[in-house]
Amino acid sequence: MNKKLQLSAYQAGKTPRRKTAISAGISLLLLALIVSPAASAEVVVSELMYHPFSAQNVPENIRQEYIELFNRGTAAVNLSGWRFSNAVDFVFPDVTLGT
Repeated sequence: MNKKLQLSAYQAGKTPRRKTAISAGISLLLLALIVSPAASAEVVVSELMYHPFSAQNVPENIRQEYIELFNRGTAAVNLSGWRFSNAVDFVFPDVTLGT
């Protein structure tokens, strides 16, 4: 099991908007704290790739956008039912972040 999970914008079916990508991560963390305070406190948004480099006059490749979650705790955390609901519309399937 991995401690990190990268959710690409392409997998989610939506492109994170630059202005609201950070709020999507905050929304996930707030929801997670309500759902399961002990386990979710150890899951953090560790990286946002919302504007990948592209050469001048070349369209941006949205498949390179992603949100990465990291489990900094000592117990595995199941993300089933967790969701991004602001800027990215994604409900996590039955996936577990390892230790």
